[in-house]
Amino acid sequence: MIDLSCALIFLIPLLLLLAALGFLPWYIGRQNQKTFDILKENQELTRAHLENDRKKEKEKTLIGIKLQAYERMTLFLERINLSNLITRVSLPGQKAGNLHSLLLRSVREEYEHNMSQQLYLSDQTWELIKSAKEEVVRMINVAATKIKQDDDGTVLARELLSTGFESGTNPVDKAMAGVKKDMKDTF
Repeated sequence: MIDLSCALIFLIPLLLLLAALGFLPWYIGRQNQKTFDILKENQELTRAHLENDRKKEKEKTLIGIKLQAYERMTLFLERINLSNLITRVSLPGQKAGNLHSLLLRSVREEYEHNMSQQLYLSDQTWELIKSAKEEVVRMINVAATKIKQDDDGTVLARELLSTGFESGTNPVDKAMAGVKKDMKDTF
């Protein structure tokens, strides 16, 4: 028979080899799982960074569009301000009726051209702008009823400028202040 010590000499290394062979797949599997977890975390971080970058880019674009809306509405209000409107629209030798029509058409066209900007302004500010436009139209119409349509256009212009808005009640100035406040509150 084989001596027990001789058998142990062969058996112990064999058991160690079998233990190592059994441990090796477990160890490799564990290392693979760690690597997989790290890759998954990196993928999630990359996805989060990309989403964050996308949001920042959208915000940057929206800020530019909003600023442009404020600029356009400021320009609109300046263009419908009676003194600027009359200067831009009136022509020498023009009849009051013709000037009346041109003033109204200019206000309407300016308004229609800028209506889409309401998407980027507060509802309150947009209402101030609409109110300013409607008040300017009302003033033009009231002044036109006080004179003859065949009068020289300068008569209508003088009537508009002399009547004007009472101090502190100019709806264009009020709307302009609203646009500025809205912009300050937004940014």
